[in-house]
Amino acid sequence: MKIWKFWKFTLKKTRTQLVKMPVKSKILDIQLQDGGLSMWVLVSPETEETEIKINRFGTGEEIPENVLKDDYLAPVQDGEYVWHFFRAPAIVFSRGIFFYSGHAENGFED
Repeated sequence: MKIWKFWKFTLKKTRTQLVKMPVKSKILDIQLQDGGLSMWVLVSPETEETEIKINRFGTGEEIPENVLKDDYLAPVQDGEYVWHFFRAPAIVFSRGIFFYSGHAENGFED
C-alpha cells in the first residue's frame, strides 16, 4: 500500500520555475499565504523525484500557444493582479539529456 501525504511548496513570483517533487503527485491548489505563493500537492514520498515546470501568466498577458496544451492549475489573486498557473509536461532525464515528455499523469495509477 502506498503512503500519501500533503506537502506544501513555496513558489517564486517568476514567469517560469522548476519544482522538484515525487513522480507520483497531484497538484491540488495554489494560493497566497503570508504574502508568498504556496502550492499544495498530494504526494507519494516513496516514489522517485522529478522536476516539473510551472508557468505563470497575468490576466491580459499574451500566452504562447504551446502553453495552452499544459495543465491549468489555478488562478491566484495578488492585490490588483490575477496570476494564472500552468503545469508543463514532466521533465525526463534520458541518455544525458533533459527533455519534456508528454503531460504528467496525476500519479494515482500504477
